[in-house]
Amino acid sequence: MARPAAARGTRSLALSLSRSTRSDARGRASTLAGRLRGHAQNIEEALRRAPQEVQDARMQRQKRAMDLSMKHSYLPKDMQDKQTPFEFYLQDRIKEVEAEEGERASLGAGRSKDRQIP
Repeated sequence: MARPAAARGTRSLALSLSRSTRSDARGRASTLAGRLRGHAQNIEEALRRAPQEVQDARMQRQKRAMDLSMKHSYLPKDMQDKQTPFEFYLQDRIKEVEAEEGERASLGAGRSKDRQIP
């Protein structure tokens, strides 16, 4: 038995609304992903500019965190007391990189690593 025209119209309207909502959510997600990718590139550049001791210390902390996570254990209390979680050692370098990126954008140039072959 065929459905009435009004029921078919309602279903297609609901279907198109759900599709547009999904595509809008994908659009917002891709915008967020783009911003995060740009921020990650800024952090990567700031790390590259950091002294070797800072890079080595960061790598050591990451290795220790992965090791403790895999062992399902915590950092010993005496080492926890030595940690400085609110010492933002990369913030100054990140601000420098973002300032340079803003300057490049104002001049109409892209990121230095986003070169395109004509």
